[in-house]
Amino acid sequence: MIKPTIGFLFTAILIVGCGSKSGGQGDDSTEVDAGLGADCTDNSQCSADAPICSSSGVCVQCESSADCSDPTPVCSNTTCTAACAGTDVMADFVTKPSDIIFIVDQSGSMDQETVYVQMKINDFVTQISASNIDYRVVMIATTSGSNAICVPSPLANGSCGNNTRFRLVNQRIGSNDGPALTLSRYALYSDFLRPEAAKHFVFVTDDNSNMSAANFTTGVNNLMPAGMFTGFKVHGIYAYGSGNNGCTGTFGSGAADGTVYTTLINQTMGARGVICTGNWTQVFSDIQQAVVSGAQVSCDLTIPAPPMGETLDPTKVNVKYQMGGVAPGMTLSQVSVAADCTSAGGWYYDDNAAPMKITLCPATCASVQADPSANVKVEFGCSTQIF
Repeated sequence: MIKPTIGFLFTAILIVGCGSKSGGQGDDSTEVDAGLGADCTDNSQCSADAPICSSSGVCVQCESSADCSDPTPVCSNTTCTAACAGTDVMADFVTKPSDIIFIVDQSGSMDQETVYVQMKINDFVTQISASNIDYRVVMIATTSGSNAICVPSPLANGSCGNNTRFRLVNQRIGSNDGPALTLSRYALYSDFLRPEAAKHFVFVTDDNSNMSAANFTTGVNNLMPAGMFTGFKVHGIYAYGSGNNGCTGTFGSGAADGTVYTTLINQTMGARGVICTGNWTQVFSDIQQAVVSGAQVSCDLTIPAPPMGETLDPTKVNVKYQMGGVAPGMTLSQVSVAADCTSAGGWYYDDNAAPMKITLCPATCASVQADPSANVKVEFGCSTQIF
């Protein structure tokens, strides 16, 4: 997966000496009429365009030094203050983790299919791992009796059981009760799921559900803690597309057309494949891609410690977004709190007084997530651009 990067720009203060209007380079004044930059001893000698006789004896628009790095300084003065310079330290955007819940029908007609799941599950997660996704897998299925599933290592622990990235819910799934048992057995795996992770349900069955799609969706959204399953997706390897039995193929015929799963998959924009085919390479690939795509970059940026000898001044931080990674990019405006974000985008601190994190506003976040070459720089040392 191609991931955007964040650049943290630690700035030093570079004092730039700018000459006077008549004396050299670096002057940011612009003569709008004869008065600006003219020699003077008091204000009466200056024109309306430059009404102040500065301490350096020239007519200026206001008695204040301009920032040499600012293309639009407040004052057209003959001196300028520090410009920003620094070292760019690159870091990866953090991707959201993914929690994947497999629910496998172990009824009498699923003998070949359960063997296939057991045989291919490690290949499935290996491909996800190759995309640098922090994944966890829950398997709701029994390890004993007919059509048992014993997930092999390295995903499981070598004895079908729990491992760092694997949680077994030792529950037999029948022909029609997969969605219902997914909800009723939630307490057996809820502690393994992560609130910040994208959630994916994968149903493997040759039959239909006796719970409606609407009731399953409501049940999932009511699971605690609130928001745990926001944006969840349903994927399926099931019987569909050919008459009452759903499908016919190498693995025989389906028991019923899985209309409930079709509805759930369509509603959540999940991936699906026909269970009867005997080869699930394509659907596994489609589900893998859905998992990778769902692990969008986080729009939270941790503020690193400033270089040795410097301290963080929250009022002198800027965030710059380089679309497509092309410099110089645009400086994003800061808003006070998340509620102040608008369609114009921007960013805000988690704590304005003692910030530990920068978060991009939703509009900016969406742009960055859609840009695989995005580059975001956090610049320290220059006055923050406020929205």
